Amino acid sequence: MAILEFGCGRSGFPTWLRQQLGSDATSLVNITCQDVTATNEAYLQQVADQVLIAPLVRGVLHPGSFDLIFSTHCFEHVARPEALLHTCISLLKPGGALLLFAPRYDLPFYLSPSCVNLPPVSRLLLGLRLLLIRWFTRLRRKPAFVIDTAPACLDRPFVRDADAIHWVSAHDVQLFAHRHNLSFSLLDVSHHAAPPSKQWFIDQFGKLSVCLWKPLQPH
Repeated sequence: MAILEFGCGRSGFPTWLRQQLGSDATSLVNITCQDVTATNEAYLQQVADQVLIAPLVRGVLHPGSFDLIFSTHCFEHVARPEALLHTCISLLKPGGALLLFAPRYDLPFYLSPSCVNLPPVSRLLLGLRLLLIRWFTRLRRKPAFVIDTAPACLDRPFVRDADAIHWVSAHDVQLFAHRHNLSFSLLDVSHHAAPPSKQWFIDQFGKLSVCLWKPLQPH
């Protein structure tokens, strides 16, 4: 099985998977790790079969190369999410799967840390604008893939996820899947907390955990 992890950072996935597979790992899986920064390249060279330090765009890897592509907490940092999804689907073999795990911002007035620098009134107005965008997205059945073009990281000291410029929506990804004849399913990675606890709200409304399947035969 050929696996690609994009936006991998200092990934522990290759080591974990080989521990699960034991002595059969070398013959069963081939793992490629991709990132845009070389910060962790030396480490990745030790744990992955291939390492790609470059943006994940068409042409950098051979189409139809992977059985599984996945990412954890990277999708919200992508400036061109729709283009990235197209690239990932082109890299999948027929029947392959794309798994995405990220925060999402479908809950009304739940805003990305990228706008933490804004005053309360501006955040309120931004929340209302985002509500309208989400409503029009559902009405037109066309994904919006909202991007914050003036994130907090540009004008104040960095805080975690101040550069999370893509305001991820599960509905955007679902509409993308349907428009491109991909199967779409939600993945249960919740803590199964009881409502109405904070963890329950996070699990229900604050996480993107989805799988997109490429059909075995083109439609």
